[in-house]
Amino acid sequence: MGPPLVFCATALWVEIEAFGGHHLPRLADSLRLPGNLSAYDYTIGVLVTLFIMGLTNSPLPVPGRAVQRLIRFLAGMTFGLYLIHFPLFNFFGTVIPGPVDGTVHRILIFGLTLGVAIALAHVIEQQKGPVLRSGLDLARRRFFRPAFRRQGLP
Repeated sequence: MGPPLVFCATALWVEIEAFGGHHLPRLADSLRLPGNLSAYDYTIGVLVTLFIMGLTNSPLPVPGRAVQRLIRFLAGMTFGLYLIHFPLFNFFGTVIPGPVDGTVHRILIFGLTLGVAIALAHVIEQQKGPVLRSGLDLARRRFFRPAFRRQGLP
């Protein structure tokens, strides 16, 4: 049941993107559906849900060491990617010339955003540990030490 669901969800997403699904009309305001979302937003949400359900029911092979290293490397960048992707997306969307809904324009924005975000995320992740440790140490000294002293603890 899983692999066909993954395939169908992916194929439908590709078809919707190929035929300009982001131009689906906005839905009228109602009590159940907010009016600021389009039919495209709901359709993509359903497809992502089906895709995830399909993956959870699919027998996936265990990757080799090289793939595991790549997955760990990319998984270690999630905070940096989350932090930087949207500003980069807006930046490249503004500076890249051409029609906004053009295929080449969208591919360039996606590719440049992903490439630069991965490079910057690697730098951000290297600095994340020391910054978080220093912040936690400061919080511990400022807030927890006085509480420990009041209770007679070291």
